[in-house]
Amino acid sequence: MLVLVASTGAAVSVACDAASSVGAVGDALASHPDVAVPRRDQLLIFEGRRLEGETRTLGEYGLPERAGDAEAAQDEEEPRFKRDAEYVFLYRKSALVSDKSEKRSSSSSSHRNEPLGDGDRSSRDDPVHTTCGAISIEIAPTPPPPRSDGSHPLERAAVAFFVDSSKKAVPVTNDQKGSESDITVDVSETSSRLHRLVALERSLEHAAARVEATNAASTKRVNASATLTRATRVRALAADAASASAETHLAAALAAHAEFMRRANERVRFQTDLLSTFEDDLETLQTTTLFFPSFDESGERKKTETTRETKTLLDLVDVSRLREKRDAAKNAHDSFVAKLHALDSRVARLKQETELLFMTLPEVDVEALEAELESARDALRAQNAIVEEVRADAASARAIAARCVAALAESSVSTEDSAETNDSKDSKDSKDSAETMADGRSASARLKTNQLISAEEIDALSNADASHASSSFARVAATDDVLAAFHAHCATCASAMDANARALLVKIAETQNEIAKLRDARFAFEEIADRTEKPFCFLFGACRALPKRHAACLAEKARRVAYADRLAARARRAADLFAADREEERERRDAFRKTLVKTEERFFGKGRTEKSAFVSALDAVTNATLGSVSSAPSVEITVRGVSRAEAGSSLGPEPEKKTNEETKKDDVDEALAAVFAESL
Repeated sequence: MLVLVASTGAAVSVACDAASSVGAVGDALASHPDVAVPRRDQLLIFEGRRLEGETRTLGEYGLPERAGDAEAAQDEEEPRFKRDAEYVFLYRKSALVSDKSEKRSSSSSSHRNEPLGDGDRSSRDDPVHTTCGAISIEIAPTPPPPRSDGSHPLERAAVAFFVDSSKKAVPVTNDQKGSESDITVDVSETSSRLHRLVALERSLEHAAARVEATNAASTKRVNASATLTRATRVRALAADAASASAETHLAAALAAHAEFMRRANERVRFQTDLLSTFEDDLETLQTTTLFFPSFDESGERKKTETTRETKTLLDLVDVSRLREKRDAAKNAHDSFVAKLHALDSRVARLKQETELLFMTLPEVDVEALEAELESARDALRAQNAIVEEVRADAASARAIAARCVAALAESSVSTEDSAETNDSKDSKDSKDSAETMADGRSASARLKTNQLISAEEIDALSNADASHASSSFARVAATDDVLAAFHAHCATCASAMDANARALLVKIAETQNEIAKLRDARFAFEEIADRTEKPFCFLFGACRALPKRHAACLAEKARRVAYADRLAARARRAADLFAADREEERERRDAFRKTLVKTEERFFGKGRTEKSAFVSALDAVTNATLGSVSSAPSVEITVRGVSRAEAGSSLGPEPEKKTNEETKKDDVDEALAAVFAESL
């Protein structure tokens, strides 16, 4: 898991898994040489959450799977950080304390006479955390090329060959003197080229040493610049992560505060309205009259209005106590409103300061710095190409010199062998002697024939040496100057980012503390608001609850009266309908009787004697046919507004007496009709 150290800008990899505990990771970081932050001074943050609990595992926080990791560059081992990834950040608690808090803590610790531990030191006093400046990088001095003192292997080989071979040379005849002069000229030119080769080799070796020293310094500058750039990026990421966490907490705190202020303002408006209309409410209570019913000695309610007892709503409450409650409620209300305004101003000030803090951009553009680092690496690659070119020329000079040394050594051996052969064969004839002298001059002849070093090679090396002296040195030095300036710029940026990040982290820590204090203050205000409500409860009961109850009861009374009137009207209409139906039924029965009488008179005429003989039979037919038909029920509506006498008169004359079964059935019908009337 990759851990970014905010105080140093280091990116530390810790071997762990989901089962590893937070305490084990903290111990590993405390013992890491690139961290050196004591365990009690560590503050591990991931996604705005603090990794706490010695025994809690990383898996509970979604680590290490959800933690971002650094990508390694293709050509370098330099890590590159992803922009949208979430990293685990390590902050120093002591570095998140402002200067005032440090002074207070140091003064309090001095009063206690307790030495400060490692975790209580500020990051400014820790040498591990102050190395954000430029490292002093100097080019190693290169000694000048040595003069020609005969110590070079090629010089020794040439001296050994030319001097020793001339001493051992055999006198030549007059016929061979012409060719001897040519050989001498060739040997002189070859010797001059060899001396020139020695000088060129030493010059090119010196040039290679110079550019290598400069290149080594340039490489150190680029590596140091990369380290400073990475530290700058880590500090920027740590500051951004802390800002995002603070912004999230601030948004949640502002939302909770807005909801609290909404409820508090509603409560304040209600209390203000209750206090402002207190005198008007008292006048309303004074003018609102109540009529209490009177009861006689038997406990029955009297119906006359003159016997009612009259009171006002104000008579039902203690006015002096009510005014005392009003004064107490007003004092509590004014105090609560003042504290509420102070809290709201405090939150508004915190919001403004935090927004300004978030809007404050760092003085260092990390993306531009990383782009400049890539340009510096490209310049270093170009410088490496020049150095390789100088090295190649120096290696070519060394190879030619080694070849010449080997050739001279081989020629010297051949000359010595020829001289020994001449000394051992003095007794031979003149022909053999001439051949021996020719062999003595064979070494010089081979110098001309084999051409140890050509003029073209000397010219090529001379041109390369001149080019390096006039151009390569200047280009390598110019690149080193650019990289040195960039290194100083990276050191300045790292120092500025360190100062900005530390100041930002301190302000963010103060903001987080202020957010926590505001949360506690809001909880305290909730309790204060609940206590402020108590004196207003009595005021509300007297000034608002009594009139509202009276108004509600008046509305209910009006509704009940309207309902009674409406029900009485419906009962009257029902009684009229029943009476009309009964009258219609009576008329139809009378018409039926008259029809029967007319029919009988038509057949019997005036003879009553004949009719009397059939009376019993006619009655039997009537009773058998109509006797099974039940009579109409007798309904009596006794609803308020319809008297029994009125209901009876509307139903007509008293019906005839009925049998027991008919009476029971009529009673059931009357009960149903009464229920129907009550429902109406």
